Amino acid sequence: MKPDSTAQTVTFPDLISKPVVAAFDQEHSSSDGGALLLKAIDEKRGLSEQLAECLRDGRQAGKVLHDLPELVQQRMFAIALGYPDGNDANELAADPIHKMLIGRNPGHGDRLASQATVSRFENAPGMV
Repeated sequence: MKPDSTAQTVTFPDLISKPVVAAFDQEHSSSDGGALLLKAIDEKRGLSEQLAECLRDGRQAGKVLHDLPELVQQRMFAIALGYPDGNDANELAADPIHKMLIGRNPGHGDRLASQATVSRFENAPGMV
């Protein structure tokens, strides 16, 4: 750690077993760090999993890059973080925190679904 930087450690023992460390001098960073608490709550309650189970996927399996649980999580977390418009998906697709929320490596993991994929997901007949 650089001598002029500050690290803050916070623990949430009822949600996650590891401390959350905030460092603001990193190459890959995001302003949506509080979303990790949302992910912990979602994992504990299973909300996104239950929502995904309510949907049917009419897409051709061989062409699917982002499964329904991923798409549900991506939209749910984006909306909760103040990105209610699916048009933000392209910018958020490479965001390290948003990738972590879906279970991807924040630095080298695959990008999240694009705006076009999110729009098709939201507008697919029978999804709601």
